[in-house]
Amino acid sequence: MTEKAGNVGAIYAAYGAGIDIANEARTLADGVVSLTKTNVLVSKVTSNAEGTIPITKPWYCTVKGLLTVIGGTGNVWVTYKYWNVGIYAHKDAVTWTLSTEKIVGDRVLPTTPNDYYYEVAEGGAGTTGETEPAEWGTTVGGTTGDGTVTWTCHSYSEVGQVAGFFNWSFSKVGDALETTDYSDAGHRTYIAGLKGWTGSAEKHWITEVPLDWIGTLLIIKLYVDNIVSPTLRYEGWGVIVGHGVTSAVDTLVNESLSFQGDSVLTYEST
Repeated sequence: MTEKAGNVGAIYAAYGAGIDIANEARTLADGVVSLTKTNVLVSKVTSNAEGTIPITKPWYCTVKGLLTVIGGTGNVWVTYKYWNVGIYAHKDAVTWTLSTEKIVGDRVLPTTPNDYYYEVAEGGAGTTGETEPAEWGTTVGGTTGDGTVTWTCHSYSEVGQVAGFFNWSFSKVGDALETTDYSDAGHRTYIAGLKGWTGSAEKHWITEVPLDWIGTLLIIKLYVDNIVSPTLRYEGWGVIVGHGVTSAVDTLVNESLSFQGDSVLTYEST
């Protein structure tokens, strides 16, 4: 397939500690299985439901939650964190107050913060009670009654776009470990070592805008220009390791980004 490379890219940051999934049971098909969530970071894969016996085969997992166990068969149990797709709506939330009129779209945080915020959904408007709810629900999508208000629960472990760029490039690299010895008759020999990837990109601003996410684990999406499949992209977790700013006279401010991949970079279409 012919592709027009280097179109645009996006950086997504995960906010909050993530939502924990412990020992999710999955059945491998030809060594591959999709997890029930996306935007995932897997911490372990085990061969027992209690999560105490790590599998002995190598494995990796994509951002989309596609787990590959090299040569694996049968059932595995997976422990991971995931982040909902969002826009950091919790940043608009205010601390709960008594006897306050609330309309659809208003958001609050409990006076004792947890990992959730609460929003007035359609039909839930009203006035908060004279005392705070004794127990805020922690089931995402569930509701909590408060005076005449009905609050809907949302997790603020979310992932959302924080930057964009263009003119991207990346390189997949692999270590070569030297194994030369006397039996090699003067020729160097190597075996394959660890693999990884690095990348760089550019973005322009009329005035310089700081990038606040250096040193943070982020989702990097490198889009391919394809009208039929506009979401076609390379995608992986990475860390922004460099942010350079160039400002010549009477030109746009140019920013260069460099990033170091963490785990695999995969080719995605959905």
